[in-house]
Amino acid sequence: MRAKEHRPRRSSPPLALAWVALLLPLLAHAISLFEKNHPRVEEGLKAYEGGDYQGALKSFDEAKKELPSSATLEFNRGNALYKLKRLEEANRAYHRAMETDRATALSGLRGQRPTRAAPRGNRRAPAPCRRGPSTPA
Repeated sequence: MRAKEHRPRRSSPPLALAWVALLLPLLAHAISLFEKNHPRVEEGLKAYEGGDYQGALKSFDEAKKELPSSATLEFNRGNALYKLKRLEEANRAYHRAMETDRATALSGLRGQRPTRAAPRGNRRAPAPCRRGPSTPA
């Protein structure tokens, strides 16, 4: 009697596509982890997370001089202003973030989208965006 020859089993194309669909978002997230924030933005995020909203705002304002068209930075400024009860300024910062993001999207460039919505009413301010513009080369 002749032994059966074992051939490797091939997966079906739909199964392979399903694996790609599952792994692609994980790969995109892993790549985004290597993006670094501008040093001043990072200082501001640490100050914000530590409850030093005035220090966070100062760091974000310094970073804005080098990153004037960053929607994420404007959003984070809005969060700090909101926590400082400077609501009119926070509102303007959120609007600038929205307009900057919209202008970036319309120009075909990759925009940095905030991950949470702006606060309304008596809700707490959202956490600052950790993912920000890369440090200029």
